[in-house]
Amino acid sequence: MLLFEHNEPGVTSSFRFFFEHVNADLLQDIWIRIVWDGHIQPDIYCPIGSFFGNSLGYNDTYYSLMGVGKNGFMYNTFPMPFWKGMKVSVENKGNKEQLLHLAEVTICSNTYDPVQSGYFRNTPYYTRTYTKGADSPIGKVTGHGKMVAAHVTCYGERPNIITCEGDVRVYIDGNRTPKVESDGSESYVCYGWGFPTPPEVHPFGGYDGLSDNPWSMTRLNINEYYPFYSELEFNIESGEHNNQYLEHCGTIFYYGQDNPVLIKTDSIDLQSNTSRKQHRYRVQGKTTTGTLNSFYEGTYDQVPVSGTVVRFQEEGSSEFTVRIFPENEGVRIRRRSDQSIGRQCAEVYVDGIKVDVCNWYVADHNPYKKWLDDEFEIPASLTKGKEQITITLKPKQIGKQLSWNESAFEIFAYKMQK
Repeated sequence: MLLFEHNEPGVTSSFRFFFEHVNADLLQDIWIRIVWDGHIQPDIYCPIGSFFGNSLGYNDTYYSLMGVGKNGFMYNTFPMPFWKGMKVSVENKGNKEQLLHLAEVTICSNTYDPVQSGYFRNTPYYTRTYTKGADSPIGKVTGHGKMVAAHVTCYGERPNIITCEGDVRVYIDGNRTPKVESDGSESYVCYGWGFPTPPEVHPFGGYDGLSDNPWSMTRLNINEYYPFYSELEFNIESGEHNNQYLEHCGTIFYYGQDNPVLIKTDSIDLQSNTSRKQHRYRVQGKTTTGTLNSFYEGTYDQVPVSGTVVRFQEEGSSEFTVRIFPENEGVRIRRRSDQSIGRQCAEVYVDGIKVDVCNWYVADHNPYKKWLDDEFEIPASLTKGKEQITITLKPKQIGKQLSWNESAFEIFAYKMQK
């Protein structure tokens, strides 16, 4: 059923719905579809429980930008810009008639730059599923933008069992180490002691449910949104180490555009002599070279990875030459290393000029899941107009020993927006 249509530029500043009765069936059976600027695929398509931030409806959950009340009132006030027009419709996927008493959209003028702005969207809704022995893949998006909210609902195999120990893992731009990893589901929405007394609500998130399960949680990533330049992946664990039968469903919300702006231009695998020679990889100072067989932490911690690791034993340097493209807006280096010993640090030079913003520094370590992907950003002032650059890394000792090491590098360049 079509609710609204607007054929001029604008920004929706609020959605407000009112139903006489709220329950899980209503919140999950009624879906909202929003299309910006005549797009073929809907930009928003999910149950209204996800769109307004509560898929169960046991208690009031009023957050700063979305909320659902037991009285039937629900709202979403994320600004959603469009430049040609918009259509909003709802669909009943259940077998029970539901009466929508009020549907209101507020539209204001659009002053956003369409090149620098993204459409408000959600990932394809992840329907209620149990994934045996693996994380639930709640959402994945390609292109570029920033994630601003997550909504996940969970059902245990029986009542009154703890179901909140699963970690949230967020992967950004293909990095194999999670950029965000929570200590359980409850920690992701900023509560530290499980879900025994819902609702727990604060301005930026919380959850509703019964004691321990089922639960439905929302987090608004307003002050700490997650920028991505090629892709973003959001997963959640089932239990402490995917050892529970849990059924998850949900989606993530983001502002985005379809095209990626971070482009891979080169890579070096130190296990390959050919790759070393092609990139003129060389080291100075005392080093040792060996093989590491281990795992990455996070979602893929059961996938074995083997690689050569060059370890620096005293201050020296490594140097290599990589391809980029002249019209870049900066370069990102991704390094694979052994993080069994922490506090890795190195100075970074590009064509002999030191990147003086900061050193490349990693404080964390993991002696069990040893593989790490970490990254360093090189400003465009040192890369723009060049087809290749020579990178020099000078390890620095932090603490009792020099822990810097290298196994592989990937090189990415930022592409100018037009």
